[in-house]
Amino acid sequence: MKSLRRALVVRVGGPRFRDGRGSWNESTARPGKVSCPASHRTFDNCPESYVEIEGGFFQERREELVRLILHEEKLVKADHPMERIIAIVHENDRTLVTTTGVHMARCIGRALSRAYQENF
Repeated sequence: MKSLRRALVVRVGGPRFRDGRGSWNESTARPGKVSCPASHRTFDNCPESYVEIEGGFFQERREELVRLILHEEKLVKADHPMERIIAIVHENDRTLVTTTGVHMARCIGRALSRAYQENF
């Protein structure tokens, strides 16, 4: 894949691209306009990866765990603008978190594991 050399601002998501890397920082160059891959994945509901959480432990602490997941998304998205949560879907006794990339899913899994190492 050829990297983008000029500064670009994404129409939907907002990150800027410079020298092939996404960033949330303001660019001084006059930006062009383009939709990023993460925005396409979100709009098309076509996740790259997912985290599935189920069981009694999760049911007892659903709100707390979802807050942890959203907090982790903020941390990851700050450094990796293309990594986002597409949706958090609650179905009966499980929750499915879909993401635009494997990095976000891995970080969510690690955060859950760190927070609830003994019980999860």
